[in-house]
Amino acid sequence: MNEQADKNNKINTLTVVVGAGESCNCDLSDNNQHYVLVDARSDAIHSLNEQFGNNEQITTRQVCLTPESGRSSFYHYSLPEFSSTLKLGEFTRYLPGLTVTGNEFVSGITLSQLISDLPHAKVLQLNLELPGQELDLLQALKDHDPDSFNIIDKLTITTSEQRLYEQGNTSDELGTWLEQQGYELSQSETKEFSLLEQTWQVDKKQLQISALIAERDEAVAQASDFSNELEQLRNERDEAVAHASSMNERREQTETERDEFLERFSCIQEDLKKVKKERDTFQVLSDDVKDQLVIAQRELEQNSRQFESLKKDNEFTSRNIIKELAKVGYQIELINTLLQNKQPSQKKVAGARKGNEGSPLLYEAQQFWLEGEWYKLVALATKAEGLPPNTEKAQLAAFITSGYAQIGDEGNAQTWSVVATELSSDKQQLAQLLYCNVNNSLARLYALQGDTQKAIQHFQLSVASTNIRKSPDADKIRAVKEVTSLGLIDLAIDITDEMLGSVAFHQRNTQTAIKRMQSEIRAAQKRLELADRTAVVTTTDLARLWQVVDKCFDSPDVQDAIDQQLLKEDWTNEDKFYLCIAIAEKMNSHQDRLQAISWINQARLFLTSTKMDNTEVKYRELTELAARIEQPALVIDLSVESNLLSPSIESDQKEKLKETYRNLRAPNEKIQQHGHDLLIDYLKANPHKKDSRNSKKKPVLIEVGTTRENVPGQGSTLQLAALAHEQSIQFISVDMDPHNSRWAKFNMELMQLPGETVNQKGEDFLAEFPGPIEYVFLDAYDFDHGNHSDLRQQRYQKYLGSNIDEVQCHKMHLDCAKTLAKKLSPEGVVCVDDTWQDEKGYWTAKGTLAVPYLLENGFKVIEARNRAVLLARESTPQSVS
Repeated sequence: MNEQADKNNKINTLTVVVGAGESCNCDLSDNNQHYVLVDARSDAIHSLNEQFGNNEQITTRQVCLTPESGRSSFYHYSLPEFSSTLKLGEFTRYLPGLTVTGNEFVSGITLSQLISDLPHAKVLQLNLELPGQELDLLQALKDHDPDSFNIIDKLTITTSEQRLYEQGNTSDELGTWLEQQGYELSQSETKEFSLLEQTWQVDKKQLQISALIAERDEAVAQASDFSNELEQLRNERDEAVAHASSMNERREQTETERDEFLERFSCIQEDLKKVKKERDTFQVLSDDVKDQLVIAQRELEQNSRQFESLKKDNEFTSRNIIKELAKVGYQIELINTLLQNKQPSQKKVAGARKGNEGSPLLYEAQQFWLEGEWYKLVALATKAEGLPPNTEKAQLAAFITSGYAQIGDEGNAQTWSVVATELSSDKQQLAQLLYCNVNNSLARLYALQGDTQKAIQHFQLSVASTNIRKSPDADKIRAVKEVTSLGLIDLAIDITDEMLGSVAFHQRNTQTAIKRMQSEIRAAQKRLELADRTAVVTTTDLARLWQVVDKCFDSPDVQDAIDQQLLKEDWTNEDKFYLCIAIAEKMNSHQDRLQAISWINQARLFLTSTKMDNTEVKYRELTELAARIEQPALVIDLSVESNLLSPSIESDQKEKLKETYRNLRAPNEKIQQHGHDLLIDYLKANPHKKDSRNSKKKPVLIEVGTTRENVPGQGSTLQLAALAHEQSIQFISVDMDPHNSRWAKFNMELMQLPGETVNQKGEDFLAEFPGPIEYVFLDAYDFDHGNHSDLRQQRYQKYLGSNIDEVQCHKMHLDCAKTLAKKLSPEGVVCVDDTWQDEKGYWTAKGTLAVPYLLENGFKVIEARNRAVLLARESTPQSVS
């Protein structure tokens, strides 16, 4: 060791010759002069070794230099000394017989890696005999290792004025770049085949002086900029002082105007009291509407008397009647308030447009109003607040007032009625809508009292007294919505049956809509049955839970609304169980079966992971719901789990029965599993070996694409988290949708599984992750198979800005693959889900671009099944059970 150190200390000049060839002229007269001869060809190195023998002044290295380390193509030519990593260019003009004789993949290293392995010397000279490649090599060294570049004292380069190789450089391009780095051409000699041998030297002291001068000039420029900014700030300060003085004068003027206005306002208030007394002379509504309002008031009085006789018979009905009576009374009062305002608003609206029927927002409000979607209607208030004060906002305000009045929110109804009347001199629309509301509430009252005929008549009036474009069945659609919310299931079914009977067979869209309404009715019926059946076994307020779920589904973002409610800490586990059942019912009524199954499994997870009373009843509810959405395997699973709760079965016998059932189900479940099953099998067959050099570091498993629906064959997040926990692997699950990340975190905590959830785009997370990474499961951006639900498309629109797009799917997984090619550990593996080969052998779906890229960059396929593929680097052993 000391002898080698002494030897290194004696080296005065070290000359590195890259592309030395089969012979090299070396001056060995000076013992302090040493040479490192480098060539990519083994026969060249062999020849050099024979030439110089064991001379201590000569060291040979067989390596291929490339701008970036890694695998690279190397072309052998008929004249071996011109073999290169580049394809021939204009060289064939000078050597017409020069041809390619072979091609191989080699492992290249950079100049930085070569220089870092060199012994220390006082003077370092670099000879590059690689025409066309020298500029890329030097630029890479300068960019990635400037310290190594700066220790080179002299450059001798073989180059050419011609582009001898494709993508190679010329002597002019090289010279321009070297001059920019401070080098000067000291010698240039023309050789055969249009080659030039140039010597470049650099004055390092002069470079340091130039750098200092440049820094000084930059500092002077910054000082000048700071001086200009300071002068600008002074000017702005002076302007601000002048502006403050002006504002003070304006404030005093405004205060004077305010006092004058208050005096005028006091007079206006006195006039307003007189105007209210003259309401009969103000014609806001037509005489027909006024007469109908009187009739509505009489019916209200009649309903109030009938209510007293029903009040003792049915508590549920009586509560609803109280609400409807209150709404009718308030809405009549609001109409009377409109009648009391004699003079129309004199407020002028700048740029107001008449009608504005083409507004998408106004059209949406009209449809919500027609369908009785009151909570969705009032949710438009946020958008309406941002509109300028024009007639569109006035019309929207009228609909929003109507919506708030229907849900009994008198405060907001009053606020928005003021907005509607201030922005429009025509109060006819608001009065008409409120009159329709009165009919809607009267219809609900008659329905609760069992008078179906009058209920239908008033539902017709509730939509007929407006000029909104509507379908012939608008009154029936409204009726179904309203009577279902009242729990009058039989009446709702009768109405939809009548609608189906009147629709022509070819009108499939209409029939589908009606059938969807019937699904919602069945969900409501199930809700009532569940409330009756569980009333004696649970303290949960099921009516309140269903009301919460209904509001969630009326929200513009259903899943975010569900998260805000269900993940509250004040819910009991039993509350959460029944909330999951209600959500599953609603999802099924919206024809989203996958989401319905997922929420059944979430309720099941609450049931198995927490302590609850009356588990038999709860299992029965889950089993019946699974049967109604035609999931026989899930029905059997739930039935078996329920039966194994029986106290008559001994504990050891229960475990044997569970094991037997798991073995029976295993083959079918194996077939259903997605790509995570490949990764799980691989990890079980190849448990991670600890790194003795860094025993504290855990291997990491990253899942890109968190579980979205916990349905058969999916649910990868919890399965991977459980396996990672067993094998002491750090687990991270990444997803762009916060809903998926929240539930993954919640369920891992519920099952006491360690791990981290990250809400971020997977390709961004991998790019930022420091690495190395041992295991990756890629199952993120969906490919477009044409069957994605509206809910899933909405999530993509919200968080990625567009619907599911095939091109973006391929790009996202390719971006991940490029990062993993750099960061995956030598023993690491990556599984790409939803990827297979078509009949022509091309990879398709999510891995269309990602898998070919990995295969071209040193990866191999370990296994492909279940429409997924498992890959590793070429050096990784293939043992998968």
